[in-house]
Amino acid sequence: MVAAAVGMLAVTAATITGSFGVLFWGAATLVAGGLCMRARCAGRWQFFEDSADSLIVLDSAGSILAANRAAATLFELGKDELVGRRFVERFEMDDRSRARSVLNDLARHGQSMEFEVRVPRHEGERWMSWSGCRERRGEQIYLTGRDVTYRRLATDAMLEIEGRYRLVVESAQEVVFRRDATGRWAFLGSAWTDLTGHSVEDTIGKPFFEFIDPVDLERKAVFEDEMITARRESGRIELRYRCADGSVRWLDTTFRMQFDADGNVVETIGALVDVTERRAAVEGIERERDFSHAILNTVGAVVVVLDREGRIVQFNRAAQSLTGYAFEEVVGKVVWEVLLPQEEVDWGKAKWADFIAQPSRVACESHWLTKTGEKRLISWVNSAILAPGGDAAFIIGTGIDVTDERRAQEQLQLTQERFELAVRGSRDGIYDWDIVRNRMYVSPRAREMLGYGDCELPAGHEAWRQLVHPDDRLTTDRELAEYLGRKSSEYRSKFRARRQDGSYSWMLVRGVAQWDPHGQPTRLAGSFTDVTGEVAAHEAVVASESAMAEAQRLAQIGSWEFDLESEACTWSAECKRLIGLDPHGPAPTTRAYQAMIHPEDLPQVVGLIEHTILTGDPYEFDQRVFLPDGTMRYLSARGQAIRDAHGGTIRLAGTLQDITDRKRAEEEFIEARELAVAASKAKGEFLANVSHEVRTPMNGIIGMSELLLETSLEPDQRSFGLAIRQSADTLMKLLNDILDFANLKDSDLQFGSEPFWLDELLAEVGEAFQPEVRAKGLEMDTIALPVHHLQLLGDTGRLRQVLNHLMSNAVKFTEHGTVGLRAFVTDAGVRFEVFDTGIGIPAEQQRLIFESFTQGDSSASRKFGGAGLGLAIVHQLVERMRGQVSLTSQPGEGSTFRVSVPLQRVVVPAASDALPEETRRSRPTRTLVASVDEGRAQLIECLTRAGASVELANSGRRAVDAALEGLFDLVLIDMDLPGISGLEATRLIRGEEDKLARHTRIVGLSKGTKKKDRQRCLEAGMDEHISKPVSEERLLAILHGEQAEEELPNLDGEHLQELSGGDPAFERELLDTFLDSVPGMLAELRESISAGDESTAVRAAHTLKGSSRSVGAAAFAQACQAVELALRNGMNPDLTEVETLLGELCLEVEAYFNRRAA
Repeated sequence: MVAAAVGMLAVTAATITGSFGVLFWGAATLVAGGLCMRARCAGRWQFFEDSADSLIVLDSAGSILAANRAAATLFELGKDELVGRRFVERFEMDDRSRARSVLNDLARHGQSMEFEVRVPRHEGERWMSWSGCRERRGEQIYLTGRDVTYRRLATDAMLEIEGRYRLVVESAQEVVFRRDATGRWAFLGSAWTDLTGHSVEDTIGKPFFEFIDPVDLERKAVFEDEMITARRESGRIELRYRCADGSVRWLDTTFRMQFDADGNVVETIGALVDVTERRAAVEGIERERDFSHAILNTVGAVVVVLDREGRIVQFNRAAQSLTGYAFEEVVGKVVWEVLLPQEEVDWGKAKWADFIAQPSRVACESHWLTKTGEKRLISWVNSAILAPGGDAAFIIGTGIDVTDERRAQEQLQLTQERFELAVRGSRDGIYDWDIVRNRMYVSPRAREMLGYGDCELPAGHEAWRQLVHPDDRLTTDRELAEYLGRKSSEYRSKFRARRQDGSYSWMLVRGVAQWDPHGQPTRLAGSFTDVTGEVAAHEAVVASESAMAEAQRLAQIGSWEFDLESEACTWSAECKRLIGLDPHGPAPTTRAYQAMIHPEDLPQVVGLIEHTILTGDPYEFDQRVFLPDGTMRYLSARGQAIRDAHGGTIRLAGTLQDITDRKRAEEEFIEARELAVAASKAKGEFLANVSHEVRTPMNGIIGMSELLLETSLEPDQRSFGLAIRQSADTLMKLLNDILDFANLKDSDLQFGSEPFWLDELLAEVGEAFQPEVRAKGLEMDTIALPVHHLQLLGDTGRLRQVLNHLMSNAVKFTEHGTVGLRAFVTDAGVRFEVFDTGIGIPAEQQRLIFESFTQGDSSASRKFGGAGLGLAIVHQLVERMRGQVSLTSQPGEGSTFRVSVPLQRVVVPAASDALPEETRRSRPTRTLVASVDEGRAQLIECLTRAGASVELANSGRRAVDAALEGLFDLVLIDMDLPGISGLEATRLIRGEEDKLARHTRIVGLSKGTKKKDRQRCLEAGMDEHISKPVSEERLLAILHGEQAEEELPNLDGEHLQELSGGDPAFERELLDTFLDSVPGMLAELRESISAGDESTAVRAAHTLKGSSRSVGAAAFAQACQAVELALRNGMNPDLTEVETLLGELCLEVEAYFNRRAA
């Protein structure tokens, strides 16, 4: 048991140091001390033996003193055979000198070191990484060896792949350039177009940063600023450039700046090299290499010591580094509860039980969970330290994290597959021509582009040469010979290549060569690109440009573009033809074109263009241009600005279109319209004059016929006189219509605006037609539906004229039934409706009914008379008032004409206050009574005697519908109604009225005089409450707008006690909360009134009213309601009463609680 403890302590001491070599402190002691010490320290030696790493002990001369089982297996010798041999003689010859030098340094200086060497074996050499340290006295050296063969193979494979990629991407093009002092392109090699798709001609003169991807602009600016500040002439940077097709390519920019004496850049000369593929390949390889290094460069073994129960006793630094747990975090804990994944716990417990039952050397693999939850695969060699009785006292687990090694093996395979897949999946094909041996590697993608399989073409250069189109072969031979002969700087060739099916595809081949010391080419590698689509697109562009030129010629539209920096102007052929120039000749200068513009138009042209340059806004205008032959043409000019990344205008582009024919047609149209207007005006004046001339004798006829009818006449004579009078009236109405119609044609016709009462206007129109209605035995239904006392602004004369025409037609064309007039208040104004139950109008005639001299039926004209001007006059009058008129009609059922006119409301005090007392008492009050009890008849009789117009509602739902359909002056509603109650009906009415911005006076009716009934009515939104039976005096007071004489208490104690259930403490808390909130709400109300914020003020007053009612502050609530009503009617309320009642309420609250306490 003591020996086991000593062994365990030795292992513990080794693990604490964090260096695996220190473990050999115990091993060296064993060798030096002989077999007896080995027996005493069996546990330590057991760990030495079971280590998965190769462990070696050397003397100062480099001879092996001891080796474990793993080292003997590595060198393919027995452990005893190794003892005494020279350690470096076990390595490959090329590595021995380096290993000997490292060991000598270690023996002399004692510093820890690492080195890698190859060890020959029968199945092949293995790469070993050795780390070691020297014993303090300098007599012995301890070494640990780790097999890193897989890592070295992976690294070598990736370096080979990297070299192959590098050779491929070195075939990129190079573009020589020069930029001026402002950073604009001054010169570009032709390869610029091949790289970016931008033409050299269009690029020259433009700032180079316009072509740089915005992502790199800031990095470019910082780099250049640093160079200019330091006056560094040479520089190199890789940037992303935007191609014409929107793609991005990486270009390696090598450049040299020239500075003047003041440190300003004069010009920049350099070259651009396409490194897009190199960047992609290198970045990919670097990512793969970094990842491989990260998973392969593992050092140290994991050592953990457990007791019989599986609790952790020791946990070395490698284990801590691997798991992220400090030793203090895991000591004493069961290993499978901390480190094993849940799915391996049962397996781990079973393995542990087997091992404890039969302790022996066991190798296995298991996963560990790191502190961050990561799974790591550990390869274990477990051995036991036995107690004197033979039972396992402690278990030492030595493990190697093989997670990265496994991944490295998989990554090596994946890297190879990835390279092959990249070559196969690339858009380009890859070739590598060994010129000396005439062998050519061609990637599967290159063969696939031409439709060939892997074995369907020979690998020689001549076989590929025969695929070139005969017409292109001489050119390709010359280009290749010039490049290999170093007569050209790059190899680039475009030709047609024959596909397997006999068709041809356009191919672009690029490459770079290698030469031997004698200047002979030895190798050419590069890429194939199928550019059939690009060639076809180019041909399509050429065809499209030709078609565009022809389209411009046919449409007489030309295009142009102007560069602000160079002042160069590009004109299309049609653009030049439009101004009388040779379509194939040079474009005119700016000054030459301005000289052609009409002098009256030139200032506007210049101003609009300058505005576009400054703001970027497009422009459009018509201008007159004098052609070289002296003729003048109208041109429509359109243009827009093209701006750089900083928002500055760099170019203008636009079109010119010949609109001479259109302009002449417009002038002719204007002239014809003016003639027509003059003729129409003359006709109108003639009609007006004729009507005025005829009205004078007609007034005489009407006057004389009236005098005649007032005398004593025989029956026949009176009949003749009546006929004269009726014919004269008809003729006078016709003349009035003609005069009105003529006046409406006058565009200067003015409309007035004066305040009027909507219900009075409807009453006057209805009363005017009462005699005719009674004479024909019809019923009249005239309903005014405004908000209570609604006053509007408008031309009452024109409105009355419209309504008179409509009512006249309604009476005229109705033989039986009803005619009527209604008005509805809408958000946009007022909608009038004139309806009848007359003959109706057929659908096919309705769309013509508002035209002049039109009636619904020719027979109607014969039967009823009239010129058919009335509805035309109505239509034009309504349109002049910015309104609309519409018709709904069914033959035989009648018609309804609707006139919607925008009319502004006039905010005035309540009509009952604004009118004189006599008028207020005499004007009829439209009242809705919603009640079903036995007292209803008495209520209606009292209202009728008072002159009110009464309508009935037999349920709560009917009361809501009636109140919203017809705007009543007063609604008397019983709290108890069938269906929904009067309280709920009131809430529904108020909810809809809030949307319509109106307020109807509602008075609640209930039996008895309970205060809580009144409170419930007010909380529901009613204005007042009266108890039944209702006295006639009280009813008349309410009918005429007077307040009900019912004094409200400052504080309703009965309501408060009912609310609190008789709890004084709750009542005190409720009232204190209310009184604390009132000052803030009053301040908000006062501020919103001062600021003119009506909606906020109404909301604040409404909130005060509701909260005060809820606590029983009835008088204060009534004052807040009065403020709310004043605000809704547009008045500026006085808050003095509210503030006074608040003070009284505070005093009443204290008095109330004093009474409660007594």
